[in-house]
Amino acid sequence: MKNNDGFSLLELLIVVAIILIIATIGIPSLLRSRQAANESAAVANLRNLNSAEVGYSSSHAGVYGSIGDLVSAGLLDNRYQGVMSGYLMTVELSTNALDYTAAATARAL
Repeated sequence: MKNNDGFSLLELLIVVAIILIIATIGIPSLLRSRQAANESAAVANLRNLNSAEVGYSSSHAGVYGSIGDLVSAGLLDNRYQGVMSGYLMTVELSTNALDYTAAATARAL
């Protein structure tokens, strides 16, 4: 009499199908949660950028600075000059530097 130990091909196919179904459900959810975390980090980084601009303005006669100025003044980390959590932080100054616009633009990681 033949003694068969192990799994049949059908059993292995069923296990693979179950794993694929779970992955199909789980991976998009994981990607959405990662995107939400990156968006939250970008909002927090913009708030830090705003606080740094207020500090820079108070010590420079009401004039706002670029990200490079804020880093040089020690108000921001130099990571703000690159992509952070999938977002590039930018600051556009008005012609007289009395106003600024800060933005976080999505970039690929």
